[in-house]
Amino acid sequence: MARGCETLGITWRPGAIATLSAPKGHRPPCVYRGWCMSGCTTNAKSSTLVTYAAEALAEGAQIRPDCMVHTITTDPQGRARGVVCSQRDAQGRVSEHEVRARVVIVSAYSIETPRLLLMSASSQHPQGLANSSGQVCKGLMIHGSDIVFGRFPEPVSQFKAPPPSTITQDFYETDPSKDFVRGYSIETVGPLPGKFAKIAASTLGLWGESLREFMYDYSHYAGLGLVGETMAQDRNGVTLSDSETDAFGLPVPVVSFSYDDNDKKILDTGTGTERRILEAAGAEATFRVPNTAHLMGACRMGDDPSTSVVDRNCRSWDVPGLYVCDGSVFVTSGASNPSLTIQAIAARTADQLITAGRQGEL
Repeated sequence: MARGCETLGITWRPGAIATLSAPKGHRPPCVYRGWCMSGCTTNAKSSTLVTYAAEALAEGAQIRPDCMVHTITTDPQGRARGVVCSQRDAQGRVSEHEVRARVVIVSAYSIETPRLLLMSASSQHPQGLANSSGQVCKGLMIHGSDIVFGRFPEPVSQFKAPPPSTITQDFYETDPSKDFVRGYSIETVGPLPGKFAKIAASTLGLWGESLREFMYDYSHYAGLGLVGETMAQDRNGVTLSDSETDAFGLPVPVVSFSYDDNDKKILDTGTGTERRILEAAGAEATFRVPNTAHLMGACRMGDDPSTSVVDRNCRSWDVPGLYVCDGSVFVTSGASNPSLTIQAIAARTADQLITAGRQGEL
């Protein structure tokens, strides 16, 4: 990617992936095996399971497995009181429990967070909890992430290094010369052999002997993936099914999403740029793979209670003591991987809760 970008005059840089370059706590530095998506054999990967969750447990936090929260409860004054959950035991029996708390923080992301708020409807909140604005479940966004793969004459070992190891954001902002607004980032992707075989089978129609022959060249392929911004549309969102339920008897979420014309133009232009970079780097042949990534929105943050679900501090406008703190509060999708922003929002909200608790304001 660096070679192709430099040939075309495109700026590139290493991807921001928070990879350990030296020991930290109980974790060793990354050795660039590149099998991150299947787990880290050296335990260097910085997932929340080995960072925040481990620290929280050490400080007395509890993780309650096999529990499905289905209702957020409120007291007569309308303040969040706790949650009701269904718990399944080893024999498959289900029992219900209410867990009370001074503060309820919903962090179930852009499908399950709005689902839970809708399931928590009551006589006080007939449209669903925290939904006086009618914005819960609206404005769901994804990233258009179509990939272009190129075959190179020499082995490039696309699985090496944590993805995305290289990125360009030269096309992030609106280009007045284009007939669309906003833009996209491009970054390296490195699917492992099993995933790459599935891509070849579904995209190129290969199977049996033809798929086996294609996979002999696995190490000769390299892929570039988009992070294409999509617009927040009220028609894209989540509702509750009126006919289908999950294992706990709860209505499953029904997700609706479609690209608008602006989104499609970003995808087509971005994949064209991916192809040009690969060819400039020496790719002999390319093919495009439709793809999506990341969920954002559906409980948007804002300064106006009539057009948003939470305020800038992730507090519900409607229900004191209720916070929503995950990717669902995003107002726009941008053209960047959202994980670091989500963690920044979470850390900021945590700091505010700590301060409020010390001041007796919770």
